Amino acid sequence: MMTIKRNNILFIIFLLCVFQFSCSKAEDIEEVVEEPEVENPEEIVEPTIDPDKIVSINTGAVIGEFYNFWSTRPMINQTRFSSSNFRAAIEEIKPYVKSYNLVRVLGGRTDNLNTFYKGVDDQGKIITDFTGIISSMKGFMQTGFKPRIVLDNVPWAMNAVKEVNTYGNTNPPDDYDLWRQYINDFLQTLITEFGYNEVKTWRFRVATEPNYAPQHWNGTKEDFF
Repeated sequence: MMTIKRNNILFIIFLLCVFQFSCSKAEDIEEVVEEPEVENPEEIVEPTIDPDKIVSINTGAVIGEFYNFWSTRPMINQTRFSSSNFRAAIEEIKPYVKSYNLVRVLGGRTDNLNTFYKGVDDQGKIITDFTGIISSMKGFMQTGFKPRIVLDNVPWAMNAVKEVNTYGNTNPPDDYDLWRQYINDFLQTLITEFGYNEVKTWRFRVATEPNYAPQHWNGTKEDFF
């Protein structure tokens, strides 16, 4: 019995020693607080500007009347004007649209529309049939807009080699005399159908952006002019 009690006392003393040792160690431990790292902003590198490419704008200067280029709308497929539903649908744009740019009217298209050039006769005179464009233009004239006709793509048949680019045939004609006859026939057909006094109020222009080759022009500078 005495041995058991003595063992109990020793066990209790052992536990007290362990507890005291643990407490003393806990007092020695310092609380460690992790401070967040300070984020340094990335260094901003100023871009190098070519002085030859700096444009200065004098906002106080008056140059002239501002051209509201948004009043002209492009149209690639002129046959849409033959539809009464389409003409009715564009009535709502009349407050801010005054004219239409009619592009790729003369052919040379990737969809093979506007094939008005039919070759030449035995005398070298050009053969054309502009029935399709006249039908489309009659529909267009019912809209009340003014056309701006672009004399751009050359018909495929005017080139011995067919070379298809992004916007169709952007090559110059093989024979400029045929191209001249073609333009002349086209304009004369419009005058015959709609009258000189009406057609002279329309705008005509050649293709633009010849520097974007071959998408817009696949000839030389001399060919273009």
